[in-house]
Amino acid sequence: MVTQTTCPVCKTEVSLTDFFCLGLRKKFKRKTAVNFRDQAGDEKSKKIGIAAIVLTVISIIITVWLSVGIINSIGNIVNSRLIPSDLGF
Repeated sequence: MVTQTTCPVCKTEVSLTDFFCLGLRKKFKRKTAVNFRDQAGDEKSKKIGIAAIVLTVISIIITVWLSVGIINSIGNIVNSRLIPSDLGF
């Protein structure tokens, strides 16, 4: 994977993530520093990205499910300890 390139004007070596040419002290004309579409073409990267998304969604679902369970459990404990006669009913 290429991480270095040269400035098209002054030929100073710059990183692909640079927004400015250090030789000219000017901003590059490209809108983004790295075009990720060009680099993400291989199948292994796509599979890793899909796996990361799937694992993230699964972890969010499990976190929400456990949080709801804990909140319901605490609610049940609080409700069972409340005696209606203590409340004046």
